[in-house]
Amino acid sequence: MQKTPEWLWALAGAVWILCTVAFLALDPQPDALLAISAGGNAAILIWGMYKCYQWRILLSPVGQIITGPGLVFYYSIGNLGARMAGDSRMAANPGSLEYYPLASALCTAGVAIFCLVVFLVLPRFLLEPRLRYEALEWSYWQGIVAAIVAGVVLFYLSGRYAFVNGYFRDVAGQFDLWLSASVYYFLLLAVIVNTSVLAKAADPMHRASAGACLGAIICVAILLRSRTFMGVTIMMSLFAYLTIRPRRLHRAVGLAAAGIATVFTLGTVVKTANGESSSIMANLAALRTSNVGAIRDINDASSDVDGQYRLAGFE
Repeated sequence: MQKTPEWLWALAGAVWILCTVAFLALDPQPDALLAISAGGNAAILIWGMYKCYQWRILLSPVGQIITGPGLVFYYSIGNLGARMAGDSRMAANPGSLEYYPLASALCTAGVAIFCLVVFLVLPRFLLEPRLRYEALEWSYWQGIVAAIVAGVVLFYLSGRYAFVNGYFRDVAGQFDLWLSASVYYFLLLAVIVNTSVLAKAADPMHRASAGACLGAIICVAILLRSRTFMGVTIMMSLFAYLTIRPRRLHRAVGLAAAGIATVFTLGTVVKTANGESSSIMANLAALRTSNVGAIRDINDASSDVDGQYRLAGFE
């Protein structure tokens, strides 16, 4: 069984200390329990994410629980903005800030118990031979078909029903209801298949085809309004790639981080426009008509809500 490297312990410890200091220094009403436990949450989740990478189980249910989109922020430093803004913050629940210390401490206990059980008590069950993602084989044409199917489903629904605030409205019929509930999974399946082709294919044309399909899926994800799903799309591709090519960690993580920053910026424009638009094509039109200045202004305006509410997992 592989040991945790010393640099990872140092990183987790540094994150714990920095997060604790940030809460104690910037919180108008500093609370030691909140500061220490929030820092502990970040440190434990970082350690857990690395163990999932080390054991190549990022795509497993355990990996998805620990690396959930933004979880390391929602359980730690993401709550500082709400504390700094106080009870007058946007979308505030009256009196909720008083419960942040207890919520953080309970999160620390839950995350710690989960990681200890998974990685220290029951590791042999995760390391036993089983069907692994890296053992699955797909051809490049299957990646193309998966992407086409996902696109057809999405635009079929968009052509029949209004798409407002990230949801198809007034969907009728059992088949269409099933499609509307499953549309994200069609996209994720295409991500899984094309990432495998991209990581394994020896033919440059096959890799180019898989890369183009991944790019198209990410662009489609931007039009769906949910910035969380945009991030999930890229993170899922990252985890799938690292499962097959674990030694390319730094380059893959850097590319994924740049991609998430880009889709988050563009997704904010769509999120703002979709409250008024009623289709995916209208979301695309909103992006096409936004210049650099408009994109910057929209993201500046949205940052207040993001910092005061959307990143506050304890809320």
